[in-house]
Amino acid sequence: MFNVSQILCLLFLALLGLSCSKKSLIDSKDEFTEQTAQLSELKLETSAAGTQFLEISWNPLTHTHYKSITYSAYLNEHLVVEGLNVSKFSFINLEAGKEYRIKIVAMSTDGVKAEQVIDGKTLPPPTESSRELYQEYRIHSFSTFSGEGSVIRCPDGSNIMLRYLDHPLFFSDERYKATLFKIDANGNLIWYRILSSTDADIMNAPLNVILTNQGKDCIAFSENRAFKVETASGNILLSRDFKGAIADYNFSAIFHDDSEEIIAGTTDGQLLGIHADNLNTIWQQRNSNYRGIPVSIARDKEKNIYYAVRDDKRHTEMFIYKCNSKGEFIGEFLLDATGPGDNIVYLVLTNILVDTDNNIYAFGYNSDYDIYLRYFKLSPNGTLLKKNLVSERLYPKQAFFNSKGEIIMIGNKRQGPFNGQGGIFVMDKEMTIKTRTFRTEIPFHGFVGVTDNQDGTYNLFLHYITTYSYSNNNLVYIRTSNEKN
Repeated sequence: MFNVSQILCLLFLALLGLSCSKKSLIDSKDEFTEQTAQLSELKLETSAAGTQFLEISWNPLTHTHYKSITYSAYLNEHLVVEGLNVSKFSFINLEAGKEYRIKIVAMSTDGVKAEQVIDGKTLPPPTESSRELYQEYRIHSFSTFSGEGSVIRCPDGSNIMLRYLDHPLFFSDERYKATLFKIDANGNLIWYRILSSTDADIMNAPLNVILTNQGKDCIAFSENRAFKVETASGNILLSRDFKGAIADYNFSAIFHDDSEEIIAGTTDGQLLGIHADNLNTIWQQRNSNYRGIPVSIARDKEKNIYYAVRDDKRHTEMFIYKCNSKGEFIGEFLLDATGPGDNIVYLVLTNILVDTDNNIYAFGYNSDYDIYLRYFKLSPNGTLLKKNLVSERLYPKQAFFNSKGEIIMIGNKRQGPFNGQGGIFVMDKEMTIKTRTFRTEIPFHGFVGVTDNQDGTYNLFLHYITTYSYSNNNLVYIRTSNEKN
């Protein structure tokens, strides 16, 4: 056995060994190696072009160490702007038909840099034969146009449009004003009239304007009111509040041909016949099979009424209802709008037409996260004659027959919340697409409404979705040239 002296000696040696191990650990070097900071890829692209501008966009970059990043833009090696914190920039005041070298440089706060160079070319200058008429309108300095609109072409080539003016910062108690205005064939604003005010959700208050009395008058429908206006002067001839007939509901769809009767649909599923001269209600019907809001109305040569509905519930079918001339229910047509590869879909019809042979044409879309165009042709008894099997990412906004009997379908192609293009499709009566025209030369925009002229040109009413200033909320009017059809 160890005596006390030996035990103390062993403890001393153990403590001495531990102190040496601790010293060696303290003196050893840290083996941690810091990773090199990097930026993600720019991926430049020319997102829009005109005769005097090029819009360049890129992926917002990320830094591996989460440092902030700013961008500089160069045109032909000359610095144009630096310190940008957005991922889009427009070079303006350029020459038409000229190629430019564009460089974007990204720089992080710790000095890490990435850059990319691309070439872009502005559109060629317009010739006299291809020159378009272009106008922008802003009726009130503190107002912008909002929501959907309705436009109709007059026999003299002018256009009358109904839209909402929005000025929330100054008139919060009556945020939106339904405003009717006339633009002549040369793009001049002739007159405008503020018809009514509301602070309600304008998405639930569609606007409609139609011509009556051989184009001498027009009737504007806003919420549950109607206004009869002289087209030459803009004088309000008559107005009527339909609240007694349709309660607090709004007009959702309007149809009118050359007869004295207007067919109106309401947001609670009713149909009304309204006299075009005095705005009196002729008849009123509610469909007992009501499933949604009428969004488009047509009539065949026997005066039977067809209307498409928007249903907020998800269905695998779209609905078209058929009624007699007094709105009494006859039957319904169900359209399967699923396409190749579709799973869960939200199906909506937006427009229906009926030709002189009582064939029915329907346009709509299905959507969950993306919008895909659907169109159909039906026989008078509802037999499906045509359905598109190839999906196109397009929202169909309006459809009408032109003077040649062709079907003109207007739509907006959206590839994201801030980029889109208006498109015009021309179809024959077999729904074969003859031409597709997208206005790729205009900065990202959406069509509000389109009318056509006797010479084959179009009147385009659009809003820019984004510009280099991100602040253009004016209404834009373009009369196309013969080469732009």
